[in-house]
Amino acid sequence: AGTILEIPKDDWPPGTTRSQRSPFNGTPLEDEHALKCACARFFKCSPLEAVMLAAMLKRNEVTKQQLHHVIEQNRPGDPARDETDVKMVDVMICKLRKKLKEHEIKIETMWGLGYLIPAADRERAIGLLTAYPEQANA
Repeated sequence: AGTILEIPKDDWPPGTTRSQRSPFNGTPLEDEHALKCACARFFKCSPLEAVMLAAMLKRNEVTKQQLHHVIEQNRPGDPARDETDVKMVDVMICKLRKKLKEHEIKIETMWGLGYLIPAADRERAIGLLTAYPEQANA
């Protein structure tokens, strides 16, 4: 049917056993790794987009600098290389907005500060992610 029933072995956190392969063990916001994996799979995000979305779902609002820090922390390769431009945040937000639009989840701009997902939309996203493993196992 094309549904994912468990997290692939490459995505398991270190020390995870076979019985712990479901995307969530508790509420979605408790397990950061599981939240990132679920965001990537359910919303069809890239790993970097998933990390940014997870950061936005865990907070009421996020500054542009915080999201830039998330990008820098999660970039593959040599950590000593030059920093990315802060405009990268805007590009990633644009891509996320397109992917979230089909689920009627908005990312709003707080002019001069950063971004937020409205409370109702955050609850909808968390609800979708929470129900996702149950739908996959049905």
